[in-house]
Amino acid sequence: MDARARWRILRLHVEDHVPLARLARETDVGLRTLERWHARYRADGYAGLETASRADAGSRRLPPDLVDLILIGMPGLEKQFSHYPQFYSRVGFAHQYRPLRQDELLFVLERHWRSLGKTLDPDDFTDAQAIAAIARITRGNFRLLERLFPQIQRVLKINELDTITNDVIEAAQSTLVIGVT
Repeated sequence: MDARARWRILRLHVEDHVPLARLARETDVGLRTLERWHARYRADGYAGLETASRADAGSRRLPPDLVDLILIGMPGLEKQFSHYPQFYSRVGFAHQYRPLRQDELLFVLERHWRSLGKTLDPDDFTDAQAIAAIARITRGNFRLLERLFPQIQRVLKINELDTITNDVIEAAQSTLVIGVT
């Protein structure tokens, strides 16, 4: 919008004393924009309504090598960011983790059980239930698994329990914010 079009709208306020809020409703120009125009008009007159050229036009604020992003995450991550074009245009590379296979999940769980001073026995009914619950909750997502175990440890400590059961895992899960895909 040029200065003449801005003045046609702003003149109604300056000369005819039409409130800016009413002008905003009737002209589909934001109230804050009208307030800015009015302040510039009071400071510099009609010249204040001219479009000022930007000092940073045609230049980036950050060097291009600092703008590119690398996304690392679960499948579907890149698609979620595609809905934000200004952000997505800066993605240089997207790597999707695949969900853990059953043997990988067991390996990670054995390490976690050991860190809690326990032994994981997949043939034991209670441990098998716990493994199934963790697999169902995390769907093989390593990051969720890493977030779940401190909560499991917390539930065990608070309740003075020794065994990781399905109920302990459900209680730990209820304290986490896990989105639905």
